[in-house]
Amino acid sequence: MKSKSLEQSELSMMPKLCWPRFSDQEVRDLVYYLSRPGQVPLIATPDTLSSFFNGKDLGGWEGDPELWKVENGEIVGRSTTG
Repeated sequence: MKSKSLEQSELSMMPKLCWPRFSDQEVRDLVYYLSRPGQVPLIATPDTLSSFFNGKDLGGWEGDPELWKVENGEIVGRSTTG
């Protein structure tokens, strides 16, 4: 799948009126977290499964469609190079 291009938005993803409720430490923690190259992974549980895979297609996934497919509700990877 081709990756989507990123564009800066004029709108904030922060919910309105959320920022004023943060303490100074929470603001510093948030800025630190957002400045890191990676984010904390979402733990896979029965409740979060649909966030990872819908069981039908690779919607929301990035990868080479020649290697990755959905078969019988499972993600399957195949390579000719091992």
